[in-house]
Amino acid sequence: MASSSIQKIGDYIRQILTKRYLSYIGLGFLAFLTSGGLYVITNNPPFETGTATGGATFMTTGGSLAGQTSAELVIVFLLTVAGAAGFILLERSFRKSFDLKDLQLKYIVGFMLIVISIGLLEYLANIKI
Repeated sequence: MASSSIQKIGDYIRQILTKRYLSYIGLGFLAFLTSGGLYVITNNPPFETGTATGGATFMTTGGSLAGQTSAELVIVFLLTVAGAAGFILLERSFRKSFDLKDLQLKYIVGFMLIVISIGLLEYLANIKI
């Protein structure tokens, strides 16, 4: 009984440690780091900040890229992962296949994900500066 559960655990670990899954784990870790994950862990900023008029905003502004809220981490992380998913779809659309509609759909969706994520990241950076 115990050896079969150990064997199932071993099979599950072997399934996770394939190139594809390790690439996805590395992509998630890299997106976390580039979106400011270490800053949020070390400085523990608030999720949102107050404005001069008494409201709340999810971004720190004021002409500096030095500060960051926890909400910015989530937003930039999701946009980074969306852009990476777009590149993955774009790469898969260049593979040979007999289903041309599927390849066209992957190409269009991948390209749009890349354009939207880069555009929104640029917009957020312009708001911040």
